[in-house]
Amino acid sequence: MNRKQKQLVIESLKAAFSSAAIAIVAQNSGLNAGQTSSLRKKVRGVQGTTLVTKNTLAKLGAKGSHYESLTSLLKGPTMLIYTDSDPVGLAKTVVDFAKENQSLELKGGAMSEKVLDINTLKALAALPSLDQLRGKIIGVIQAPATKIAAVAVAPARNIIGVLKAYSEK
Repeated sequence: MNRKQKQLVIESLKAAFSSAAIAIVAQNSGLNAGQTSSLRKKVRGVQGTTLVTKNTLAKLGAKGSHYESLTSLLKGPTMLIYTDSDPVGLAKTVVDFAKENQSLELKGGAMSEKVLDINTLKALAALPSLDQLRGKIIGVIQAPATKIAAVAVAPARNIIGVLKAYSEK
């Protein structure tokens, strides 16, 4: 890789780190090509990106960003996994994949300027996803309206029942 190519990689990493909502670092030395492809496909499913690059380039790309604290995790064969949309969904996907494939070892991650250890990543993955939270919020908003409609209709139903009973008499 020549100097221009390295500079392009560093610039793309700076752009990725500037817009990322979460970044996760994992050791990928034990993954075969099929497992790596499967991980990439699952991460793309939650609008995430996986990237394997030289640690020195990743450190230079993270320099000056909110993810500069990740540089301490960049040792050995590492894979960067990041997204700019749903941090919980990405954490859930990566943690679940790591449970299924013991070859992927999670090192940690970061959100904004806060470093996340493995236990914090697992706790983040245990949270409900964005879609689940949206469903719960809609359910909470919709429940009072449903109850109000049922209460509003009840008197009319009772009057109809009384009128029907009176007419049968």
